[in-house]
Amino acid sequence: MDGINNRIQSLQETKILLEGQLASVEPLNPVFIDGQRVATNPREQLKRLYIELASLEATLSEKHPDVKRLKREIHELEEQVGRSDASVEKVKRLHELKSNLADIKGTYGSKHPDVIRISNEINLIEEELNNEEKGSINTMIAIQNPDNPAYIALKSRILATSTELNNLLPERDRVNREIQKYQKKIEMAPLTEREYNALVRDYEGTKRKYDEMLNNLMEVRVSQEMVEKEQGERFTIIDPADLPKKPILPNRLGIILLGFVVALGLGFGMGAIRESLDDSVKSSSDIQNLTGAPVLSVISFIESTKEKWNRRLKNLIWISGTISLIGVALLLVDKHIMKLDQLWSIFIERIHYLV
Repeated sequence: MDGINNRIQSLQETKILLEGQLASVEPLNPVFIDGQRVATNPREQLKRLYIELASLEATLSEKHPDVKRLKREIHELEEQVGRSDASVEKVKRLHELKSNLADIKGTYGSKHPDVIRISNEINLIEEELNNEEKGSINTMIAIQNPDNPAYIALKSRILATSTELNNLLPERDRVNREIQKYQKKIEMAPLTEREYNALVRDYEGTKRKYDEMLNNLMEVRVSQEMVEKEQGERFTIIDPADLPKKPILPNRLGIILLGFVVALGLGFGMGAIRESLDDSVKSSSDIQNLTGAPVLSVISFIESTKEKWNRRLKNLIWISGTISLIGVALLLVDKHIMKLDQLWSIFIERIHYLV
């Protein structure tokens, strides 16, 4: 399906590109003689004369010999092939004149004779095309029989691309139907898997019950044999259990050491947190970072007598509180865990053991 979709997209892009190229190619192949374009047949020659007549009428009067000569030639050709529609050529001529007018007007100004002549010819052609539908003029080219090899080649490539595209569309529908068929099979797979899982669960439950009944049967047979052989009263204790010499749980020393480690960690952590939350200014670099101005001078901190006493009192309170907490902790350990002399002796033994 991916390959077909990619091919369809490629063909569609190619068709759009070819149609764009076809729009820029003339369907009728002109003939050039002595470097000038001439008509291939009387009908084309008649269209060319219409354009020349419009160009002469823009600058000359109707009594001018050239105008009369062109009208006679047009009349003779119309008697041969009938009146021809030159709307397409007029539109092309109109675009060409407008492009030339813009170039000449920018070079010579609006009062130059060539500018006036081209403007008159443009007005004359626009009046002739005023009553015609310009939207249908471009489609008239397709009605004519093209003889330009490039135009014919592009039309052939567009036809081949359209044919291949039309052949791929049914193929895409067929592959889509195949995908839907396999999709239904995939959707039915979970139902089969669910039934299989249910059978496996039933089998495992039945097997578990069978194993339990088999074990019970074996125990009953062993008990029956022991009773029959009177082996149930001959059990003796070979190695009696001994009382433990020391408890293995809880590990008091580990708890104490862990408490010290946690206490130290909490102390350092609280200090770090307080330091990170403290936004006071402690150095000249802090002032420079806050204000963005350079520090010209620094005055050292001068502590008064009252501040010294307050600092010493605060330190004394912290030391007393710490000693009190240590004392309370030691008292609780001595009362609830073990005596302090035993704890000290165990600590000394562990230190000697580690050393």
